[in-house]
Amino acid sequence: MKTFFCLFSLSAFGVPALFAQQQDPVGDIQHQIKEPARQQKAQTEIEKAVEENRKRQVEKGGPEVTYEQVMANPDDIELNYRYALGQVAKGNLRAAASTLERILLVKKDLPKVKLFYAVILFRLDNLDDAERLLVELKKEEMPDTLRAELDGYIAQIKKKRRKGRVSALFGAGLDYDGNRNAAPASGRRLFFDIPITLVTGTRDDDVAATMMFNVDGEYDLGFQAGHKVFAGVSYYRSEQMDMRTMNLQVYGVNTGAKVKTRWGEFTPSFGFSHLLLAQTTYLRSRDVSGRFDHRFADGINGYVEAGYERDEYNRTWVVTTGDQRTGDKFDLGAGLSLALSPSRKATLGFSHNRTAAIEGYNCYDRETLTLGHTWLLGKGQFLLTSASVNFDRYDLAERAVSVRRRSDDGIRARGTYGLPLGTLWKPLKGVVWTASYEYFQNFSNLESYGYTNNKISTMFTYRWEL
Repeated sequence: MKTFFCLFSLSAFGVPALFAQQQDPVGDIQHQIKEPARQQKAQTEIEKAVEENRKRQVEKGGPEVTYEQVMANPDDIELNYRYALGQVAKGNLRAAASTLERILLVKKDLPKVKLFYAVILFRLDNLDDAERLLVELKKEEMPDTLRAELDGYIAQIKKKRRKGRVSALFGAGLDYDGNRNAAPASGRRLFFDIPITLVTGTRDDDVAATMMFNVDGEYDLGFQAGHKVFAGVSYYRSEQMDMRTMNLQVYGVNTGAKVKTRWGEFTPSFGFSHLLLAQTTYLRSRDVSGRFDHRFADGINGYVEAGYERDEYNRTWVVTTGDQRTGDKFDLGAGLSLALSPSRKATLGFSHNRTAAIEGYNCYDRETLTLGHTWLLGKGQFLLTSASVNFDRYDLAERAVSVRRRSDDGIRARGTYGLPLGTLWKPLKGVVWTASYEYFQNFSNLESYGYTNNKISTMFTYRWEL
């Protein structure tokens, strides 16, 4: 009789329970849905790093020169130049501009000083005088690399004069997942704490064709402080070669503002995303967030952020228990970025996330610690690396799986190498090739949820700006 009851329980309850675990949906669904934003953020990160690198390369100098040394030898041009470098490093741009202007009054034919002066005028928003000096410099003999730098500054001046800006980013590539269905490493799943060896739903790899498209715009409101509003739309698609039930489409829109104050920049934003799993609506999300960025010193920046998200999941033929995940999510985070050198930057971030859902066993708290590194390798090449660890603690036990509450610890490491193909062939200007590797391992006190995955991705992106 007892044997009959166990067999009946397995057939009546076990198969649905095991199926629900197997489809715990598409691995890390939140990691998938943020792919367009992650690609856009990487692009922005590189652009910022390139700009900071350009500034710092101009600002390099020898030992710091004091005001007393300058007064003791006011006609020493090199001494005055190094003094101006020191003033810029301290953030005193106006004092540096006065020093360089004094040098040029004594001797006008100094391209290095002219360039430095033009850059400082640009950073002080004196665009007319900065452009005049840069145009004068272009008439002189100089290496192609320096001429390209001048063209870059002139293009930035023209861009800065425009109140509106629109950019588009298109990408296409391939992904390989070593464990696309997030199958447990043990090859077993729990059913009422009884390990059941899987016959189907075991570890399986797959290749996906991916495509993404982002359009972003911003508009300067005309205030002296430089306040702006922005908006964007994004689309991401992943088509699996074998596991068609894992096909993803993500649509997203976001809007917000950048408000600049003397303490830093505040960025409130609002967004909506719509995810389709196997061509069926699976998730709709609405979110509101705020971020505050503050510059502590030259090369040291910090931020704090908070957000709220409403996730509405649907029951689908792929994930029959999807609606049980509907609920609210709250995020708090803070972090620092540190310029290690003109071409290298490190970031450190910490966040706390609270996910609530209809069913208590889908509610959890997550703490995440992330370390990142950006490295400009020269000739437009870059290397982005990151590592993160997260700790998930669930509210209630899912008794069809185990009487124990689920507790997960995950580690993720990712590296991305990028190469602008325009450096190899000019007609490909604007096209960037990236290759990425990602390793993820989830440790769990319940063997149903402990798994590893290796992911290799490659993508070609093209950025266009108006």
